[in-house]
Amino acid sequence: MDNNTKYCANCGGKILKSAHFCEKCGSIQPNINGSFKAEIKEKTNKSSEKKKPQPTKKKNKVIKFILELAFGGVIILLCFFTVLISRGTTEHNHEDVDKLASKLTDSVLWYQYMMHPNKIEMISVTSGEKSKITYTVVLKSDKFRKHNLNNRIALTQISYDLAKIQRDKNVKGISRVVYEVDADIVAVSPNLYRPVKFVTENDDSYDLW
Repeated sequence: MDNNTKYCANCGGKILKSAHFCEKCGSIQPNINGSFKAEIKEKTNKSSEKKKPQPTKKKNKVIKFILELAFGGVIILLCFFTVLISRGTTEHNHEDVDKLASKLTDSVLWYQYMMHPNKIEMISVTSGEKSKITYTVVLKSDKFRKHNLNNRIALTQISYDLAKIQRDKNVKGISRVVYEVDADIVAVSPNLYRPVKFVTENDDSYDLW
């Protein structure tokens, strides 16, 4: 080997003494200066950074749009439920309640005779305590005296139907429902949007408000 050549540190092949890379295996030679090593390292880092997938502006816009749409949907739902609840929690004076009760009478009677002729004997709408609307639903069957899930679902559905009638008539106000069988109160609900509560025999401790 002359003074102008050397052996590759990796494969042992003969290369020029001034060579930075082995022509045979391509490996970097250990005798190159520090500045050249730093340059190679910097180029290698830049090359690896370029290979990393970067999110495109279009993708970011799509994500932003989806988040804004979801946020807007949540706001709309909150507003809807706020209005819905306010319809059942607004208080009126006694004279207003009398007018509102009479406004509901025809629709309630239609609901009674057309939707539940075999289940409901009568529904009356009156102004109750604390200037609130009271629905008294007289049921025909003694089966509603039983405190079971089927009866709870059936009576709660009637409450929801009355709530819909009240919304359709644009009547706002707290409304309670009293369910009776042969003049005995079997269940109550302090609000049209709440599940009914069964009343046991000789129980006068319930509070509708």
